[in-house]
Amino acid sequence: MAIYHFEFKRMSRGKGRNAVACAAYRAGTFIQDSNTGINHDYSRKSGVYGSDILAPDYAPDWAHETKSLWNQVEKSETRSNALVATENLVALPIELTPEQNRQLVRDFVRDAHVPAGRIAEVFYHDLESHNPHAHILLSVRQLENGKFKTKPKAWDQTGLIYKLRESWCAHINQAMEAAGHEIKVDHRSLKERGMDRIPQVHLGPKVCKLEKMGVKTEWGDRYREIEAANQQLDQLNGQIKQVAEEKRKLDAELRELTQANTSSAMEIGSLSESNAKADKDLERTKPQLGAQKSTDILSAVTSAETHNQSQSKARPAGAKPVNALVKRVIPNTTTAAEPRQKLSSKPSVEPKSTSHPVPTDQTPQSQPNQLKSSNQRQKSDLQKITQQVMLSYSGNQATQERDRRLELATQAKATPDRKLPAYKQYFVELGQMIKRKGQGIYHSADRLIAQKLAQRGYSKESIRNAIARASPELMNQAPEGRKSYIRRLVQRVTEKVHSVESKQDVSRNR
Repeated sequence: MAIYHFEFKRMSRGKGRNAVACAAYRAGTFIQDSNTGINHDYSRKSGVYGSDILAPDYAPDWAHETKSLWNQVEKSETRSNALVATENLVALPIELTPEQNRQLVRDFVRDAHVPAGRIAEVFYHDLESHNPHAHILLSVRQLENGKFKTKPKAWDQTGLIYKLRESWCAHINQAMEAAGHEIKVDHRSLKERGMDRIPQVHLGPKVCKLEKMGVKTEWGDRYREIEAANQQLDQLNGQIKQVAEEKRKLDAELRELTQANTSSAMEIGSLSESNAKADKDLERTKPQLGAQKSTDILSAVTSAETHNQSQSKARPAGAKPVNALVKRVIPNTTTAAEPRQKLSSKPSVEPKSTSHPVPTDQTPQSQPNQLKSSNQRQKSDLQKITQQVMLSYSGNQATQERDRRLELATQAKATPDRKLPAYKQYFVELGQMIKRKGQGIYHSADRLIAQKLAQRGYSKESIRNAIARASPELMNQAPEGRKSYIRRLVQRVTEKVHSVESKQDVSRNR
């Protein structure tokens, strides 16, 4: 699998480095230093797949030959601690062919170094192995009139290194995509990418060779411990993602329920407003209907009195006057003023006589009956909607899921916070468990066992055996690494306990 590796190195005389010797080693050839007369012969070195020199168009002929180029670089420096060259060590993707890797490095150098006026020679190593890489050896002075002159400070600053790392990452991804591979690399650190992983250690060729021969090394044990810890972290992160996905689904369901309840509440509110409006209309209509009844009856009474006065002379003997008819229509009424007052206080009284019908198309009682039936229908609909809304709050999946998560949260060691929702409490407990795991809960337990046994006078061998038996799963995973760890831990703890006991004895003797 393709990995990202970019290393920036400085070749300084103050640390005993020589540009000619570096070029001879990376090229796997023989080069004589014309300044010192020292021969650098690395012609027996294997794994070298040639080199390429990339320089600006105005570079002289000697800049395109390895021996003359780096002898000129050494000749241009006069100080004993001078910086003679810099190097970019890059890892190449194993998914690409040797020719594709060559083209990848050449494109990177042409874009990142040559435009600035630098001369670079690329040495290709182990292109057909599991560790293909390239050494990019760079000059530190600019060419002026065919000679090395000024030394720009920008070529040796930290800001340039960040830009080179980002540029190399982009070139790798472009080459992988052009070759039809979906693998991507990233130049950022684990912290910058927000990844919860422990950085691995670099084993190197010697450690890898010993491990292949079956020899266990301290660096190899550390590598395996980190790998096992990262696997556990990956599993925990997978569980966290799964729980987060479940939480997202529950939140979506809760939002839908909330929206449904809101719409139902709006419908209930609308029906309540209609009901209140109907009640107000009914109360406002009752006095009007009563006044209409009073007006109709009074008009009948007035007509009867007028008829009585006009027919009084022509009334035959023994005939009843019209006032008797009025008394029969409106009981306990003698005058026109008195019936008006009583009728206004009781507007629902209907005249019993049919001699003076009310001259209207609709009877006065039909309109309030219609309003009353409409009001009853609205109240019935309101009760039905209320029952449906109340049923939606019981027995739903969201409530069951919250109860299940509350049960999981209460099973944890820590006391759950009842103020938090159940699913949030579940996340809190899970986060605490992960934190305790990451802080080395096994290490704390081992230290406590060693301290207690040392205080009771047990020997180091007995303490080591007790700790090994306490965590058999760790001993089975990495027995050699576990043994060396227990040996170091017991040594430190016993020394500390004996030191404390010695100080206490001295204080008691005083």
